[in-house]
This record gives sequence, structure tokens and C-alpha cells, in this order.
Amino acid sequence: MKTEADRLRRELAARSHRRGPLPTDLRDRARAYVVARRAAGLTLVKIAAEIGLAMETVGRWTRPRPATTSTSPLVPVHIVDAPTYTHQPVTTPLVVTPNGLRIEGLTFEQIVVLVERHG
Repeated sequence: MKTEADRLRRELAARSHRRGPLPTDLRDRARAYVVARRAAGLTLVKIAAEIGLAMETVGRWTRPRPATTSTSPLVPVHIVDAPTYTHQPVTTPLVVTPNGLRIEGLTFEQIVVLVERHG
């Protein structure tokens, strides 16, 4: 593993740009190295130091990758104009409790009675 780490470190350091995506071949070899070393019990910090990458990059490579292919077929989508809403003035009080209960359509007195009875 030491020679592979040295080889990866040299290739990663030789890149002209430190930012941006790695070439696919280099990324795949580095990712395989990281996964193997992680399986051997090394910490992300140690692996990152071995090959000269940021610990965040090494950590991202050890997380499961999301599936890139979809099994569901594409369906047609129809774009429509957004509906227009007219603002209706509020004629009765509206109360939303801290736990999300929404009370509307009652008079103030009815709301007071409801809250007193049911908290």
C-alpha cells in the first residue's frame, strides 16, 4: 500500500489545478485506495495525509454513492400558467397554536372558550 500511496500522492500533486474534478482514472484509483485503507481501519485523517488530499474529499469518497440510474420511465409534463389568487379580507380571527393547530372561522369569544376547554 505504501508504494500505491506514494504514486497517488505524486500524481495528485502533479495536477496543474488543485481545484476541480480529478481525471476519472486517477479519481477511481484514489477512491479504491481510500476505501481499502478505510476497510483496513485507518482514520480519514491518516488516509488523507498518505495521499495528500483534503480529509473532506476522502470522507466523501467513503460515503455510499447515490444511484445514478432511474428505473422509472420519463413521463410527459405539461406546463400551465400559474393560477391567480384574489386576496379575501379576513373577517374572523385566525389562530395558529405553537403545536400547529390552526383555528379559523370562529369568533373571538368562541376561540377563547375552545382554548379554555382544550388548552
